[in-house]
Amino acid sequence: MRATYLLPLGLAALLTACQATRQPPRAGQDVRPEQLTCPPGPIEFIILQLNDVYEISPLDGGRVGGMARVATVLQHLEAKNPNTIAVLSGDFLSPSLISSIRIDGVPIAGEQMVAAMNAAGIDYVTFGNHEFDVPIGSLQRRLAELRATVVSSNVKHRTVDGSLAPFVQIRGGQEVPIPGHVVHTFAASSCRELELGLIGLTLSFNLADYVHYDSLLEAGRRAYDAARAESDLVFAITHLKVHEDSTLARHIPELRFIMGGHEHEDTLATVGDVTIAKVDANAKTVYIHWVTYHPETGKVDVWSQLMPITEDIKPDLGVESIVRVWEAKVNDAVRSMGYDPEKPIAQFGVPYDGHEASVRTKPTNLGQAVACAMLHADSTAAFAFLNSGSIRVDDRLSGAITQRDVLRAVPFGGAIVHASISGTMLDSILHIGLVENIGEGGYLQVSPNVTRGDDGQVVINGAALERDRLYKVVLPKFLSDGRESNLEFLKGLVEYTELALTGVDNSQRNDLRDVVIQYLASKSERWEECGATARRQ
Repeated sequence: MRATYLLPLGLAALLTACQATRQPPRAGQDVRPEQLTCPPGPIEFIILQLNDVYEISPLDGGRVGGMARVATVLQHLEAKNPNTIAVLSGDFLSPSLISSIRIDGVPIAGEQMVAAMNAAGIDYVTFGNHEFDVPIGSLQRRLAELRATVVSSNVKHRTVDGSLAPFVQIRGGQEVPIPGHVVHTFAASSCRELELGLIGLTLSFNLADYVHYDSLLEAGRRAYDAARAESDLVFAITHLKVHEDSTLARHIPELRFIMGGHEHEDTLATVGDVTIAKVDANAKTVYIHWVTYHPETGKVDVWSQLMPITEDIKPDLGVESIVRVWEAKVNDAVRSMGYDPEKPIAQFGVPYDGHEASVRTKPTNLGQAVACAMLHADSTAAFAFLNSGSIRVDDRLSGAITQRDVLRAVPFGGAIVHASISGTMLDSILHIGLVENIGEGGYLQVSPNVTRGDDGQVVINGAALERDRLYKVVLPKFLSDGRESNLEFLKGLVEYTELALTGVDNSQRNDLRDVVIQYLASKSERWEECGATARRQ
């Protein structure tokens, strides 16, 4: 942590200031050491906040985001005030095209992200739910490589024998348990120092067998009390749903600030005296929190500045070189998977919207195009739907679309299946997927021949949904296996058949990536009809 370099300066300031403010003793008066005081005055520090960063490269044709630009912003802040730290509030190892592929049989699993974070100078992180997408061996390797300190108050490692223990990082060549709280020391220009406690909390969404979640509120209170006993004030780094952040703020009203993640959209809200801040995913924006602490009163003033990361920011050359190395590695790996990353397969006259803020909240032309591709692959299905979390590009695709673009858009791939589902169950699925799951990866993108009105009425191919009818549909196996939030009931209730499809290079491969590539490259009447409808939405 950069703070270790500030401690000697703080100690020197302490000695100098205390000597300078010592009053000459009056005749006959003794002065005891405990009577020496530092001059009053506030302590200022800065926190740069990111969350949900999967892409190390800029997006939207290079116009927004990019870890190399974030590094430049951080350097400017450190020049203004050495009391600056950078935090990332979860979700950095997965998902992305780079994280999902293998090199020489070894999953990358976020190695590229850790390299960029180390070079950029991120100080503190907490776990996001997607950190547990990767195998336990890969997670342990990434934690060993990560220079930032991980703080986690409610997540433990469930070992092979069922026992629970903290995950570990490597520090000084030794395994060190990840703490439930940490204390960061800020040096002041006077003789004062500020101890900032940090706790970390993660939603219990990813139920990987090697992960255990303690009770969120109990763990939060326990970590807060421990941190507060060692510090002047306590902030939280969280990866929670916003309503969970709000509940945490009400449960621990003494908590001054929550730097959160998970929703992928910038948020600045207050619950009582607690502020909750989140930024857009993939470093499209960052929050700069300018904090002033008044030691005499304990008052904390925070000015939070949302800063877009745009092409106007010159990238740090060191981080940019790391990004270029990984981009080249990915292209080589994509070729080894049987794809041609630079091969154009379609021409989009209008941008296809894959921004996560869009695909998780409303129908988009990219989401509908993927659904149309699934419908095109199953000629017997009446319509198709997929969880928007399958689309991870967080970008707009336009112009000549390449095979790599498709892999970026749907990096997980996975099989699609055919199922016959009752109208009653479909009505429930679509209500959950289009209403309850709005803002989540479980929000459904549906082929454009299905609509749901404001009154809740579902219309399929121009006719109202019939609750006593069986409908043939196509959907990802991920959904039919009950692996999506609030749609777990599909497991075991929906009988499905995996489709036998001709994949890339005429190989027999049922994979969503191949399905979309072939759909975009096709010229069938059905594609033209479905694609045209999607473009009109």
